[in-house]
This record gives sequence, C-alpha cells and structure tokens, in this order.
Amino acid sequence: MEALNNIRNHQWDVVILNDTIPGRGSLEILKTIKIEKPKLPVIVRTWTQEMRSPFEP
Repeated sequence: MEALNNIRNHQWDVVILNDTIPGRGSLEILKTIKIEKPKLPVIVRTWTQEMRSPFEP
C-alpha cells in the first residue's frame, strides 16, 4: 500500500489518516503504523454525512 510505503520510507513528524481509506481499513493501517513506528503520532480524521465543513457557507 502506497501510504504505508511512504511512512516506512520517509521520516514524518505526524501522520494524519482519513477514516475512509479504500481497500485496507484505516484501523488496520493504524495498527501497522503503531507496530512499526510506535512513537510516531497519528491523528485519525473522521467525517460523516451529517457533518459540515467549516469552509462551507
């Protein structure tokens, strides 16, 4: 998966995950990140249809 390869091959200060990642779920990706890089902070962004963007009128 491209996201995990990016995380493995680069030095990041923080990772921001979307909760709707196609294919492998975001929780599986989060588990893998925490196993491979346990000190890397991860923010999981959630979004539902009921939520409005702060940028929408």
